Amino acid sequence: MVVAILMGVAIGYGLKELTHISWLFWLGVIWGVLASFLNVYKAYKNMQKDYEELVKDPKYTQNKTK
Repeated sequence: MVVAILMGVAIGYGLKELTHISWLFWLGVIWGVLASFLNVYKAYKNMQKDYEELVKDPKYTQNKTK
């Protein structure tokens, strides 16, 4: 998460220095923050998929007796 934000800041800073347009820095910051949220969302979906596979696995289900 931190790496994505730092990469966005670095890209934004580089674009600002290249073009001398100050709002490009903030565009890079926003881009980095959005990328970090996307990474968290992808990790959540991956963990959810793994959990659903474990729920369906008969090795991890409990046998209920009456």
